[in-house]
Amino acid sequence: MATHNGAVHSAVLRASSALALFEALPDPVVVIRGNSSVVDLNPAAEIFFGYQRSELTATTTLESLCNVCSLYDEINSALKDGNEWQGELRVGTRHRGLRTVNATLRRVFLPSHHDVALTLAVCHDITYRKELEKALLHQSEERIITDRRKNEFVAILSHELRNPLAPITNSLALMRTTGFSDPLLASSHAIIERQVAHLRQMVNSLVDIARLNTGKVAMTMAPLVWQHVIEQALEITAPKIRAAGHQLTLSIAPSAIRINGDLTRLVQALANVLNNAAKFTPGGGMIAVTCGQIDGHAFVVVRDSGNGISAPFKPRLFELFAQADESLARSDGGLGVGLAITREIMTQHDGSISVHSDGVGCGSAFTLQLPLAREGPISPTRETSIGSDNTTAEGFRILLIDDNDDANESMAALLDMMGYVVSTARDGTSALTMATQFKPQLILSDIGLPGMDGYQLAPALRTACGDRKLILVAATGYGNANDRQRSQAAGFDHHLVKPLDADVLLDFLALQAAEY
Repeated sequence: MATHNGAVHSAVLRASSALALFEALPDPVVVIRGNSSVVDLNPAAEIFFGYQRSELTATTTLESLCNVCSLYDEINSALKDGNEWQGELRVGTRHRGLRTVNATLRRVFLPSHHDVALTLAVCHDITYRKELEKALLHQSEERIITDRRKNEFVAILSHELRNPLAPITNSLALMRTTGFSDPLLASSHAIIERQVAHLRQMVNSLVDIARLNTGKVAMTMAPLVWQHVIEQALEITAPKIRAAGHQLTLSIAPSAIRINGDLTRLVQALANVLNNAAKFTPGGGMIAVTCGQIDGHAFVVVRDSGNGISAPFKPRLFELFAQADESLARSDGGLGVGLAITREIMTQHDGSISVHSDGVGCGSAFTLQLPLAREGPISPTRETSIGSDNTTAEGFRILLIDDNDDANESMAALLDMMGYVVSTARDGTSALTMATQFKPQLILSDIGLPGMDGYQLAPALRTACGDRKLILVAATGYGNANDRQRSQAAGFDHHLVKPLDADVLLDFLALQAAEY
């Protein structure tokens, strides 16, 4: 008897404890009979739904309360197979409209009535979290759209800035060729030339930024000799190193180190590092270049005795627009993109760039590495051979095609002074007429022409010129690998990127005339 009474007492205690727990739970709990009608709910559920217990029990169903029509079969199947279902539900409340809850539905059977199934629905309100997630997603999408528009703007701006630079560069070269009797004019001309060169460099950096942001830094891989890459990078940066009075020491491996890569891009990558060494090393400093191979990789180390790199700035060194000096003075100038571009180029070559510096004032050492190549034929080290001087070619006929009248006029005047016979056209129609009448030996054509673009014009020009030998040269602001391939497919023999350096162009034209 005592045992029976103890068991009854224990059962009553458990029941009262369960009821107290049910009433005290902070999350809404709804009890549903097997036929889905609501039979009970705790105080938290009354507050959440905005209904008294008496208003919901016996008359309200789970479907009407929790909007589970679309999930009804899924929930029933889960409860039947595993006695539990978890997921998100949209539920209706009296005063706060639809809310989103993270719900756990669990089926239980009464101990004394195994054929009677009840379902406990425990709900946790996640409406605020879902609204926040939605807002963050919207902000993220807006940010992506804004970034895309910004990248498109930078790409368009960098291309358009190349157009006015062309006639300015041509005119400066024309003025230099004519000469100055007034020393003040000569000095002013030299200043303008230096600043235009700086501006051209910044425009080229903007182009690279646009390519980085859009993932269009395309590579044209070919077998190369690593020493040739280093030689060309040093050739480009030597004037800046000499101007700063730096002592340059070289330690180059004597045996050819073979790699696969894009010559132009690898030269650019190393030149960026060398230019930084020259820029951030006080005048009369030391720059050392060491080249070799180790563990299946070619490497080059550029050491300098310059400003060094602070520990806080080092993690940001290879980021786009990273600047150690963020003051308004910024005497060193630049956009802070060179090392970011170098890292991207090395990454696309399955290589790397790393840096060591003991801190500010302790100099830096940059190491570039990329995999060695198997033995094979080596590509030419230059895309186009350049002559050593601006040799004129009397009577060599050149047709210039550009819708920028200033660019046409200034280039024509410069070439005329060098002894070429020059004619101009500003669109495809007039170019075809001039090709027939003027009989040019070389045509220098823009790509972005009105009406018929350069890609369409090139084959038409070859048809118009018949069997006569014709050198077709594309001169355009678009210079990635895809653009070069497209111009080649259209029939162009060469692809030059604006703004054209006047001296380099004159050397190129002299070579073409000599080999015609």
